[in-house]
Amino acid sequence: MKKVLGILFLVVSVPVCVFAQQSRISEFKDIHIDVTFDKRMYLIFPVSVYKFDCSEPDSIIVLKDENKLVIYSKYDEVFDSNLMVETDDGYDYSFIVHWVADIKNPKLIITPDMSFFKRAKARPFQSDGIVGVEVDGVVKKDTAVVELNRTCRLIDGMKADVGLTKLNKKMVFAIGGIYIKEGVLFFRVMVENESNLPFEIDLVSFVQEEEKGKVKRKAVQSPAAMDILYAYNSEVKSIKKGGIYTYIYALKTFTYKKENKLYLEFYEKSNARSVRIELPYTALLKAKQI
Repeated sequence: MKKVLGILFLVVSVPVCVFAQQSRISEFKDIHIDVTFDKRMYLIFPVSVYKFDCSEPDSIIVLKDENKLVIYSKYDEVFDSNLMVETDDGYDYSFIVHWVADIKNPKLIITPDMSFFKRAKARPFQSDGIVGVEVDGVVKKDTAVVELNRTCRLIDGMKADVGLTKLNKKMVFAIGGIYIKEGVLFFRVMVENESNLPFEIDLVSFVQEEEKGKVKRKAVQSPAAMDILYAYNSEVKSIKKGGIYTYIYALKTFTYKKENKLYLEFYEKSNARSVRIELPYTALLKAKQI
């Protein structure tokens, strides 16, 4: 038990991330950026970004956050690509992005002298500025989904605060932290499988019930399940032996009466195995502000 809980303090992130750095500027003002699979890159501009376009949206994901672009990759190797950026002050920038084994600098400060063109006046663009975030195999361009994904990645990079733990048939489920941001609660769950059989996730739900003793329920009997706004790492359905898997679930803040019970439930396919983790009222009161 102590060995299992000690291991759970490690945070294992299933998706891979990318970082980059400037290596040189060509005569055409293309800024060369090196990216690697285990880090993330921040391009920081003098003013807000109006619009950007990436030639490899299937492998390199770019997110806009005011005057910053966050770049990362889903894979451990990507094709060379070009990234075009237009900023609020009328400057245009061109970047060449390519994969290398390792980089050291995670941030690149962009200055106007790195641009290749300056418009007389900034033009307004009707664009969400988002390449996309993959959710269950589908690329989403919804700005709300992208923001939830960005927050979940931030949480995944934080030190785990393991509290509530549930053991079930050689499976360990632990709450690695509860966080709150702008009316949304984020629940980080860390799962370890010590059995020889993989745990195939079929359903994850949050259920609030009146305290009338323990109630047995099957996966199909979930009419009172609360809406999950976003599930981080939801594409990973099979929890195999030896690995530690991190999931983060985002829910809108809700009314939670002291006399009620809140449960997080995991159900396996064919209802072979299931687990319920009680989330006490006091645990939600201690949610960390992001």
